Amino acid sequence: MTKRGRQVRFGLGLVSLGRVWGSRPSPLPSAEEAGRLLSFAVELGVTVFDTAPAYGAGEALAGEFFRTLTPARRRRLTLSTKCGEHWDETRRTTWVDHSESVLRDSLARSYDLLGAIDVLQIHKTTAEVLRNPGLWRVLDAARARGVAQIGASVSDLEAGRLACEIDAIDLIQMPYNGRFRVLAPLFGLSMERGKQVWTNRPFATGAIIHEDGLRPADAYRSVLEQPFAGAILTGTVSPEHLREDWEAFEQARNQDV
Repeated sequence: MTKRGRQVRFGLGLVSLGRVWGSRPSPLPSAEEAGRLLSFAVELGVTVFDTAPAYGAGEALAGEFFRTLTPARRRRLTLSTKCGEHWDETRRTTWVDHSESVLRDSLARSYDLLGAIDVLQIHKTTAEVLRNPGLWRVLDAARARGVAQIGASVSDLEAGRLACEIDAIDLIQMPYNGRFRVLAPLFGLSMERGKQVWTNRPFATGAIIHEDGLRPADAYRSVLEQPFAGAILTGTVSPEHLREDWEAFEQARNQDV
């Protein structure tokens, strides 16, 4: 295994637990099926789990499972959630609000559902949002309550570059794959500033596999070619597909990149 490979963990994004998502969406799992998936992921060796209020029932299902873990096992896992994008259950869609009062209410609900939060990310981050003093009052309160890391989930270079310059931000989450390389400069900037990078959508919501014919291991390898420490997040509701993704990731990171 290369030094770089050791620096990158395999993570499971939980959006598909609570809302229909992706180019080939799967039916939403039952609570029992979600619990079995998460249990299988832990047994497989997954240590990073990423959810959000915008993921519908995703936070609630993750919280139910994490509460079943022993303290020793829970300490080995990283549970991340977000604030800023919210779920409208009636309309089955999301809405964005980074105002201080709404963020405080969202964070309180996340704590109620999850019990404990290791990483808190700013969802739908923009440069304007990052300059909002109210946001930082909420994040400071979260840090005081035990959140170990603060992150910014970005989708454009302006927000990503500003996030890299802010000392209080520990990690950047962003989409990156063979079809979407716009944010590649953020890898180097994050390394220079000592920040982790969590990438998502390694398969471009399935298009790289189903349309381009790329092997999963090659899709992961194209991400691992970048210089970073952190995690690559994938998403599925199928234990079988999760095992296949895990094996592809291990194959990719155990080869020279």
